Amino acid sequence: MSPESSSGSHHTEQPSRQRHVIAIGGGRGGVGKTLLAVNLAVYLAQLGRNVVLCDADARGSNLHTSLGLHRPPLVAAEANASKPVELATTSVPGLKLLPTIYDRWTLAPKRPTRRTHWSRQLGQLDADYIVLNLGSSVAPATLDMFYEADVNICVAAPEPAAIESTYRFCRALYARRLRRTIMKERFKLRVVERVLDSLPPLPSPRALVAEISRYDEPVANIAATVLAQLRPRLVIGKTRLRSDLDLGPAMASLSERYLGLALDYMGYVEQDDAVWLTARRER
Repeated sequence: MSPESSSGSHHTEQPSRQRHVIAIGGGRGGVGKTLLAVNLAVYLAQLGRNVVLCDADARGSNLHTSLGLHRPPLVAAEANASKPVELATTSVPGLKLLPTIYDRWTLAPKRPTRRTHWSRQLGQLDADYIVLNLGSSVAPATLDMFYEADVNICVAAPEPAAIESTYRFCRALYARRLRRTIMKERFKLRVVERVLDSLPPLPSPRALVAEISRYDEPVANIAATVLAQLRPRLVIGKTRLRSDLDLGPAMASLSERYLGLALDYMGYVEQDDAVWLTARRER
């Protein structure tokens, strides 16, 4: 895979080297997002690149166990707010892990927001690649980080719930981008909100654009432009049967036909007992 900068990239900070951000998210839990994030980071590090792996899953994916770390690198939110993030060294040369920010009262990971200290520092990290494991969250900040990455990958699996969750993630991504685009223009925002009130919950982007055009054609043109700019990559994990290999192209076709959103199918990851052993051996 050769990451390329997409039209959704918005970096204001200029690092000392060319940096690529790869975001992995979408779908539901258990489809292989952590597996893909860790192995992609290891692969890039083995190519001689400086890589930072970030666990931005609000539920905590424990990806540190795949790198042989017995404890996750943690830092309290209060302590992290006043000083730069210190990266944790892993057993893989060239690969470092960004500490997880946690709430010291609940010991739970802090959900990433645009104001989170470490998320503001991502643009200042001196690395060739930053790999973000975003989990299955559809929180606004998660959707923003997914969209703004140079390469964004949505992981699904040959299971009805995983397929449905992937389409729901795509709808949420579109709704977030449309809101961000028109949020400073109150009239246009009200038009979209009025249309959303008239439609069933979680309408498809294509249906939303068509309904907006009945009220305001210029706003509908903006909504259609935002939709055309979205093109998440798709990877199918945990494939077992030959029929599973057809799922990715089928999902991409159905997404474009019914949602109006193009999915760029990248390939699949086969179900393998080695993954199971990886968790047991912490490697």
